[in-house]
Amino acid sequence: FESGSSLKAIGSYAFSHSGLISITIPASVTRLDSFALAECASLSSVMFESDSSLSFIGSSVFQSLNAMTSIVIPASVTELDSTAFDDCLSLTSVRFEIGSPFYSSIDCTSNVIDNELVISVGNTNIQPYSFYRCASLHYISTNTSDQMKEIGHNAFYGSGLREILIPSSVTKIGDLAFSECNHLTSVIFEAGSSLQSIIFGVFSHSGLTSIIISASVTKIESNAFYACTSLALVEFEPDNLLRT
Repeated sequence: FESGSSLKAIGSYAFSHSGLISITIPASVTRLDSFALAECASLSSVMFESDSSLSFIGSSVFQSLNAMTSIVIPASVTELDSTAFDDCLSLTSVRFEIGSPFYSSIDCTSNVIDNELVISVGNTNIQPYSFYRCASLHYISTNTSDQMKEIGHNAFYGSGLREILIPSSVTKIGDLAFSECNHLTSVIFEAGSSLQSIIFGVFSHSGLTSIIISASVTKIESNAFYACTSLALVEFEPDNLLRT
């Protein structure tokens, strides 16, 4: 793109299946629509001009960019579809600029020590993609997580988690949060759980063998346990409120 480009949007499938090797998105672009860069087998570098105006990244925009290993999302982005990075098999780092609503002060590189994440007091949310494909993460200490409210979409996608205790304070777990966690065999909801929905693809393709659904859950959405081939037992707490 020429310097000073006035381009405002890159539409659906605009460069899909093309031979792109690298691309720098002009600062003027405000949206990347669904599949805009999907299936570009040789595309290894996606960058954004400084002072980016980008606010929207749609579904499957970067799908199957298997040459891309990392990306930094501009602080201007306020809408990021949970499927934006579907099947990016080499992608190990999704970072957000400081000032982004998705920015996290905790990540795989800085906060996982001896295969364990210790969540410090004051962290009420785990942001989207914080531990995306973090293979070194096996366990999470919940000693200081009683203030935890939300686990963002794709937060632990493809990570090395073996087990997790979901604190009772958590009210929302985002799409695909624990998807592709092949080693994750145990998920326990703390007594008195506040979680109401198990939403799209949360535990899909995980290694779960059994799970007890907390009484507070009223809805289990599509694909929540899709392709959990080792899942043999699902139990529901007494007096459960499940409706769908």
